[in-house]
Amino acid sequence: MDYHVYCIYCPESKKPRYIGTTNDLDTRMCQHINTPHSYAIGLFIESLKSKNKKPVCKILQSFEYYDEAIEFEKSKIIELSTNGEDLLNHRYNVAKKKQNDYYLTDFED
Repeated sequence: MDYHVYCIYCPESKKPRYIGTTNDLDTRMCQHINTPHSYAIGLFIESLKSKNKKPVCKILQSFEYYDEAIEFEKSKIIELSTNGEDLLNHRYNVAKKKQNDYYLTDFED
């Protein structure tokens, strides 16, 4: 079984928006489009849908082993986010780690 590291691009700007790993690209893309796992990806997909556009997906590289695919995914996210690309990924994203997307509290409720 091959594991694919893929990139979802904006069809308008041609810029990368998300990097992921999967062993079933068709199913994974359907999940991104129909039941996004994050609010940011959901907004991106809905924005495209409202313009009758679809995200563009490209396999960046395929691997025999999952661990190799994950390492490559991580390196691509770090590389692209370090170079200023506005990726929707939060894991490994250098730019997103600098932002506070949440409030940290120590009170108990």
